[in-house]
Amino acid sequence: MLKQYKPDESQDFLTTLSKVKLSPPQQQFSAAFTGGITGCGYVNGTSAAVVVSDSVELCGDFDAEIYTELRKSDELHLMAPPPDWLPAIEKDDAFTANAYTRTAFEAMSPAKAQELGETFEPDDRFEVVSIDSEIVTQLLSEEWSADLVRNTMAPPNNMLGGFGFVTKIDGNIAGGVGCYTMYPNGIEVEIDTHRAYRRRGIATRLAGRMIHECGRRGLECHWDAMNRESAALATKLGFSPAGTYPAIQLLKKR
Repeated sequence: MLKQYKPDESQDFLTTLSKVKLSPPQQQFSAAFTGGITGCGYVNGTSAAVVVSDSVELCGDFDAEIYTELRKSDELHLMAPPPDWLPAIEKDDAFTANAYTRTAFEAMSPAKAQELGETFEPDDRFEVVSIDSEIVTQLLSEEWSADLVRNTMAPPNNMLGGFGFVTKIDGNIAGGVGCYTMYPNGIEVEIDTHRAYRRRGIATRLAGRMIHECGRRGLECHWDAMNRESAALATKLGFSPAGTYPAIQLLKKR
């Protein structure tokens, strides 16, 4: 029987996985759920899934009931999906499936984040301000920036304690950085720049400010790159690559 677990039931979820001889989740984002903060878990027989926002880690054999629950979302990123799940995904006419490669990075410790954060010099070209409730509303109003705050700073998820910064140019929000998700002792970075302001060093400046803030708060800083540009920026900032892995983006057809 399919069962869904809430964050405060994450230990029961892990116990159930052990009973059916499934390994605990391996993806970093899954720690947001197993740490009791956000997301959900599913178990049905010898199949399981962890969902945090649009990120999904699948375990065990393909299960139609779990997949039916996942299909309720408009967009999903299946991280290193087991081969047994692929045939059903490829046959699903409701979604466009895009395979791509992600780059994982080692977590940056609070001490290293504080040390590196102090080396980023202020740039007078950019006004960097903390995200407040008014800025949250502005970011949610545009597709490119909504994910910066949706998971940890917008109701009802604002109770998670997310934080972040935006850069303004001539009064316009040109880029932002926030928390994709929260962990018991850290955060996952979410960063983007408006297409009209790219290649000006905005992402580097914002990421540096976020790293400094993580160090100040005593939090680990996590980075997982969806593309080469993101991976290059993380390396430039001092993150250590931990390898690549396959992923599939599912987009519901209009």
